[in-house]
Amino acid sequence: MKKTGLFALILSFIFAFATLGISFTDISVAESNPTQGKEVTILFTHDIHSHLDSFNIMDEAGEVKSIGGIARMSTLIKKKKQENPDAFLFDGGDVSMGTLYHTLYTTHASELVTLGRLGFDATTLGNHEFDFGQKGLRTMLYAAKSEAERLNVELPQLVVSNIDWNKNKDKEDKELKAAMDAYGASEYTIIEKGGVRCGVFGLMGEESAEDAPLSGIEFENIIEAAKKTVAQLKAENCDLIVALSHTGTLEGKDDSEDLVLAREVPEIDFILSAHSHRYLPEAIVVGKTVIGSVRCYGQYLGEVKLVSDGSGRWNPAGYETTELDKTIPDDPAAAEILQQYKPLINAEYLSRFGYEEGRVLAKNDNTFMPLIDMEGFHNESNTGNIIADAYIYAVYMNEGDDYEPVAVALSPVGVIRDSIMKGEVTVKNAFEILSLGIGPDGIAGYPLVECYLTAEEIKTLAEVDVSVSKLMPPAQLYPSGAKWEYNNHRLLLNRVTDVRLVDTSRGVPAAEAYTEEGMPLENGKLYRVVGGLYSMQMMSAVESKSYGILKVQPKDKDGNIITDFNKCILYDKSGNEIKEWYALASYLESFEQGDDGVPVIPDRYAGIEGRKVKSDSRNIIELLKGPNVVGRAVYALIGIIIITVLGIVTVVKKLKKKKKRK
Repeated sequence: MKKTGLFALILSFIFAFATLGISFTDISVAESNPTQGKEVTILFTHDIHSHLDSFNIMDEAGEVKSIGGIARMSTLIKKKKQENPDAFLFDGGDVSMGTLYHTLYTTHASELVTLGRLGFDATTLGNHEFDFGQKGLRTMLYAAKSEAERLNVELPQLVVSNIDWNKNKDKEDKELKAAMDAYGASEYTIIEKGGVRCGVFGLMGEESAEDAPLSGIEFENIIEAAKKTVAQLKAENCDLIVALSHTGTLEGKDDSEDLVLAREVPEIDFILSAHSHRYLPEAIVVGKTVIGSVRCYGQYLGEVKLVSDGSGRWNPAGYETTELDKTIPDDPAAAEILQQYKPLINAEYLSRFGYEEGRVLAKNDNTFMPLIDMEGFHNESNTGNIIADAYIYAVYMNEGDDYEPVAVALSPVGVIRDSIMKGEVTVKNAFEILSLGIGPDGIAGYPLVECYLTAEEIKTLAEVDVSVSKLMPPAQLYPSGAKWEYNNHRLLLNRVTDVRLVDTSRGVPAAEAYTEEGMPLENGKLYRVVGGLYSMQMMSAVESKSYGILKVQPKDKDGNIITDFNKCILYDKSGNEIKEWYALASYLESFEQGDDGVPVIPDRYAGIEGRKVKSDSRNIIELLKGPNVVGRAVYALIGIIIITVLGIVTVVKKLKKKKKRK
């Protein structure tokens, strides 16, 4: 009995300790995984590009519909926050540059302040935040801080983790760093809601950094920067890690920067993938990392739900993109915000040009190619045509009796931000089509510039349009004053078969006495070429982008290589820079007036005009004729190989004959 009692006592102690141990284990798990089973909601936008107003697009049926706008966005955000007050709200950068609101960038910081008014928790820098250079960005940051204090608005936290300040040490870099510090920018931030500590950091991808030539900033590799930042966030006991990545994904490309980021830094729970303007109706999931993207211009509000799995990671529990169409009513408070900016836009910017935002320039009954279609390869576009024609018209009108005929005007798709809709075309519309950049005058809008090119160089630019734009879609060109023919069955970089000067800009004295077929280019002659400041500066990059195969060297009238395009800017009679958008606006106003006295865009712009002519011929003559420097080099190499092979064959035959004789 004693043994039995002792055994029972031992069992009781074992059971008690086992029970106690289980209790300790449960407590330990609960303490190490406080978020287990919790669900978080992340609302997100990116690439708004100053589209604070709603705007019109053409749907798949060819009908014009209204979309976007922060008044609708505010309504939806408030609804989502009512459903879940602990929802996080993030933006992925490029909040600025694209509409007349960005003319207030350095004075009122309208876009960033508006994000604050809508309750955004954090944002990052996009490449377009550098469009006005470092000076413009730092002035905007100071303006944002000042406006926020005046309006009692809490600005979104600005996070950028991969600016390499060890390599950015000159005076201007230090001034930018001081402005970011004054704003309160940081490499990362930690936001706690609903008991979840969310670590948020920002990244500028390699491609987006290349697209910010005025930044003057060196950025660290996103993978290395992300690894270091994630380690810091883990050390600070963050439950959830979010990357605001102004980097992007591309359809069908597994080496897209954000996909590589997800694979190389798998601890990131959610990547807000900006910059590439990609629309993902369903999230991309790489391991445990969720990637979301909702196109651009505030057309959609993205939402992702994540549930903690108890191991320190989160599983996707929902992904939704809501289109901001007319079914979502405007928030009156947000609409009032915009009304406060309208008089400032007119007074501080448009008055310089004698315009007001709502002024009707022309009426349009034609269907112009939308931007999304213009980004296809090799397409002629009536939108591109009218823009390029406008450049020639603007130069002619400003030079008057001193006009020197422009042979070719060029507009690349990379600077075109919108298209012409049916109905009334206003000053606002014209600006939004060519809204990018700033001139040396410090006023928003790229100015027109001139240069002189040889016949071979104009042919090279045509080749850039046909061959290089496959690798660099923004390089697709739209010409006025010229047309080219090409054949995609020919050698890459040797696909253009003919370039001719043609009379496309009606009512303007032509550079040549054109025949119906156009004038062939003459070797040894310099031709006057006009385009925007940014696109003309990029001509020198043709050589590097084609690995030295193609080369364009813009020259002045005397044949000297241009080293400073600021000296090639075209001015009006009052000494003001001729802005790209203003050239388009004045061209629209030049058309013949309708019965109501409003100019009407002519029907000749209803379709394309044969400025780019594609041939599908596989005829050997068509495939080999008119080679450029690339074709000549390849043909010469092939000739050398053939001659060498024939020589070897001849020698071998002779040796065989000699052997037989012996």
